[in-house]
Amino acid sequence: MNSKLEQFANSKFMKALQNGSEKLSRSPAFGTISQGMGGTMGLIMIGAVVQIICAIGGMAFGWKAGNPIYDILYMPYELTMGLLGLFMSFTLAYTYAKRLGVKAQIQSGFTSMVCFVLVCAPLTSATTADGASIRALNVSALGANGIFCAILIGLISVRITKFAVDHKWMIRMPDVVPEGILNSFNSIIPSGLNILFWYGLANAISYFTNGTMTLDPVDADG
Repeated sequence: MNSKLEQFANSKFMKALQNGSEKLSRSPAFGTISQGMGGTMGLIMIGAVVQIICAIGGMAFGWKAGNPIYDILYMPYELTMGLLGLFMSFTLAYTYAKRLGVKAQIQSGFTSMVCFVLVCAPLTSATTADGASIRALNVSALGANGIFCAILIGLISVRITKFAVDHKWMIRMPDVVPEGILNSFNSIIPSGLNILFWYGLANAISYFTNGTMTLDPVDADG
């Protein structure tokens, strides 16, 4: 039995798989995904603990959505795991920009967040219980079901930013301007290109498919 396992472990297939995994681990993109997800681990753990507490409360005391105690306890989950895709869109873009040597790392993270919200949860009109009209976000699209979009946007948005920076598509400022302000001005054009690309892509897909296909994970699920 052991000899067969050793033969399988030393087979060409397993060696090719090992070599492939080593190459992927050295890839900036795959390394970014791993590190970016790890950056949200604390929030994931907090959300998981809150969910367990609420589940125990539901079994022991009959708590459920709408119960004041349940809603109070469940709020940290809504704002941690419930916004996981949003947070990951930032950590992925920030990490990837750092790996690629893009100076505007924080700006890259914020640009990714804006594009993620534009694609997955654009502002909509809503009416409150007292009849007031407000502008709101559908936060159900910003959680775990939006992780795939967060990965795509986080990685590709940084590539778009790097392309613009490499081709010097930036607003020129004097050298005496502090680095923080300089990075902010340098990110205006790359951020604008990203917003045009992602928001335009989302609307184009929706338009040409009559709304049957979309980048919005909630709409895609029906």
